[in-house]
Parts: sequence; structure tokens; C-alpha cells
Amino acid sequence: MPRLISSEPMPQETLKKAVEHLNKGEHEQALAAARQVLQSSPENHEALHHAGLAAASLGQTATAVNYLNRALSLAPANTHYLSNQMFAANLARETDNLRDAEDLLNKLLGTSRDLKEIVLIRLTALYAQQDKSEAISELLAKHGQEGSAAFHLCRAVLFYLQGRHVEKESAFLSSLRVRSSFSGSAPLPSSKRVMVTYGTDQLPVSFHFAGDILVELEGGHFNANLLLQHTKEQITRQYVFADAPLPTGSVAEQDLIINCISDPEVQGKSLQSLERSLRDSQVPVMNAPEAVLSTGRVDIHQRLREIPGVLSPETRRIDVPHDVDDATKIISQLPGFPVLIRPLGSSTGIGLRKLDSETAIREILPELSGGTYNVCSYHDFRSPDGYYRKYRVFFIGNQMLPEHCVIHDHWNVHSSSRMKLMKSNVHLQAEEKRFVYNPSDVLSEAQLTSLKLVCENINLDYFGVDFTLVGNKILVFEANPAMRINPDYCDHFPYLSQPITALVQKFNQLIELKLRG
Repeated sequence: MPRLISSEPMPQETLKKAVEHLNKGEHEQALAAARQVLQSSPENHEALHHAGLAAASLGQTATAVNYLNRALSLAPANTHYLSNQMFAANLARETDNLRDAEDLLNKLLGTSRDLKEIVLIRLTALYAQQDKSEAISELLAKHGQEGSAAFHLCRAVLFYLQGRHVEKESAFLSSLRVRSSFSGSAPLPSSKRVMVTYGTDQLPVSFHFAGDILVELEGGHFNANLLLQHTKEQITRQYVFADAPLPTGSVAEQDLIINCISDPEVQGKSLQSLERSLRDSQVPVMNAPEAVLSTGRVDIHQRLREIPGVLSPETRRIDVPHDVDDATKIISQLPGFPVLIRPLGSSTGIGLRKLDSETAIREILPELSGGTYNVCSYHDFRSPDGYYRKYRVFFIGNQMLPEHCVIHDHWNVHSSSRMKLMKSNVHLQAEEKRFVYNPSDVLSEAQLTSLKLVCENINLDYFGVDFTLVGNKILVFEANPAMRINPDYCDHFPYLSQPITALVQKFNQLIELKLRG
């Protein structure tokens, strides 16, 4: 007698169809097929897992949590389930289903020892995104492994949220002492290996949270997070210590090194250490540390003062506390008053003061905190209309790209100054738009030539120049790679998006060029 064959598909065949639908992006069909298997085999962990993935892709995160957590309970050692659980948690976070993301990550935390540090960081980032410092404290008390890099990093985030900046920087430095490099996964099989270097002489750090803990060093570096946000390469972020050379093997295995350490005045020891580590390396480098070392304000004045068409204010350096008479004598060697004084490494006008007389010098020096200061001559750069203008351009691979033209009614002009006059003045906005869309409409041929000569003199792959126009000349405020590309004002000034996009694209084109050799 012949054996009867069921007209219903076998569970394994239906499961195979679910996988095929999932791979094709047919998520509704995949979910339906997986559920069909679960009707007859409710503990089938493969069906549960694929149902969870399909539900997550459809935005049904609560359903996904149920399926994926059950699958992981049944097969806790399955590496594919573990990695896909992380993927689903990230998908839930991106769709603002933060509670579901938390449930998925907590299940991982209790399941996988190998992923414990990564999950601890992801959960900390999730809580930080919601400003839940108490949840981070409880997480570290229950799951943190004291002495681990992840533990110190998550404590640094906790202190950041609590406004405890000294403890924040100490904890962050402790995390780097345990682990000084962090590698992301390769986005593509063809991805090249790129090391991005950061200095540790000073660590004024802030954090951003987008599924992970993103570190932003606030001084002495350019903003690599913005420039590399769409890269297809495998990025290793390497922190450099003055007292520890980079491991030879870690350098040799790279295809490119991008040096983000940009200010020798505050990161000089790290730059020197990096230079020693790369001295015998054959790996191409963007912004070689030995070239960056000669871009302090005093050095830049010395290098640019002989360039035709360029005004470079004479600059000196003084130490404070200092004998007031000696400091006054040094400052008085400048061509005359007024003079500008600022702490080393300062930017955005922070700590910058204008002194109009020797009496003002004698009054202010005792008030200054200890340290070293730059002092330079002040040039009146008020335009005929009574406003002050600050232009910024970047040079990337010798090509000049504009970034802004900020117009203000005060000599201390910086990016946020635009919110006073320019926000409601369409004429000033049109002037800036004209510059960032086509700087040759604003700058003369002679001025463009002067800027080109500045580029050739500084000889870096990437750096910025802040300047203004005084008659037919370029008055250079500063020129170095530490300048920030600033997208913060694009909502109010949407025309700024185009030049910023062009800068990011050009930077990545330079990476591709360097990788091709």
C-alpha cells in the first residue's frame, strides 16, 4: 500500500522559504512563513529567530523582541543570533523604540560573555541618549568589570552627564590606558584599513550617542567624525601617548594613517610621539605629524610674513605667572597697541582679550591663570560699512574650498556671531552665500594667489585658514588643521549645507587618492 504524502509543506521547507523571503527583503512573506512553522513547532528557534528579524524589519519591534529573545534562550551559543540581536536592537533604537532596544540588549548582556563589553557600551549609550544617569550607575554596579576599558569609558559618560568634568577626563584617560585603539567592522569585503590618530596631552572630551558612544575631542584635533561619517573603509581609532610608541605591527597593517592631531601648542608631545612611531613606516600619512608640529601661531607668523599680499600679525609667547615687568617688555616689542592675548590652543574667541595700553597689560597679567599665552598685534579690520568679516577656507589636497563668511559688529568674530546680525539680515546672508558658492566672485586674482602661496608654504594635506580683507591684502588670523567644519547653523542658514557637503566629499576623495598610491 503506498505511503500517504501530506499536502501541507514540511516545516523545514517552509522555514527555507521564510529565509528566502527575508533575503529578498520580502519581510511580510518571511514573517508569515516563519509563523506557519511556529504553529506546528512553537519551540523551533530558527523559526523564532527569522520571525523576529522579519518583524524588526517591519518596525514591529515589540513582536521582534518576543521572538528574538525566545530564540536566544533556546540557542544561546548561536553566533548569528547574537549578532542579529545587536542589529535588531540598533534598528529599534533608530526607530525610537528605545524600550525594545533596551530589552534586546539586556537579553544579550545576560547571554554572551564575549559581547559583554560591547553591550555594556551600547546600553550606556542608550541610557545616556535619554539622560538616565541612574540607570547607568545601576548597570555598572551590576555588570561592570572594574579595570576594563568599557567600565572606565561608561564611567566617563556617567560623569559627563553629571557635569563632573575632572572625573570625566580622568575616567576617559583610564579607559585609553587599558585600550588605546578601537576598530570598527569593515563595511565591505573590499574595505581598506585606515588608522585615525588622536593625541592625549589634553583630553577635553565630549560624547555623542547614536547607538554607540561617539567621542569628540574638543581641542587640538579636527572633527574626523563629520568627515568620516560615510566612509566605506575600516576605521581604527588610535590614541597616542607621549610615553608609549605605537605598536609596530598595528602601523604596518594599515593602508593609510589620518593624523587628526592638529595643534602643536596643546598636543605637541603626542605629535612628537607619533612622528617617532611613523619615522620608518612606509604607510602613507595624511597630515604628517612633523609638518603639523610647525603650525603653532608663532611659527605661522614667521612662515607667512614674507608672502606677497599677506598680512601676518607679529606674534610672541609669554609665560604666566611671570614677572610683570618682563612680560610687559616682551609685549612692548610688538609694533604697538592694541595687542591681543589668548591662552595656547584657544579657539572660537574663548579667552581672547584686546589690550589697548601698557597699563591694561599690567592690570590684566596678575588676573590671568597660570600657563603660556600668545600675544599678537591687533589690526583694525573693520569694513567701510562698519562691520567685521571673517572668512574661512579649507585646503584639501591643495584645492581651496570655502566654508563661511561670518559678519559681525564686534572685532571678536566667531561662528556663533552669525546669530546676532546675519540671522535676520537677508543681505548679509546673500553676501555669505556668494562667497561660499563662488569665492572668486569676492576675492581678487591677487588675493587668490596669496592664499595659494599660503597653501604651498604650510604644505599639509588638510588645513583651514581664517582671514579677512584689508584693502587688497589678506589678513591671516590663523592657519592650521585644527579648524572645525561647522554644520551647527545649517538649519538657520541652509545654503551652508552645500559647501560643507563639498568639503566632506573632497576629504573622502583625498582618502581614495592616498589609498590608490
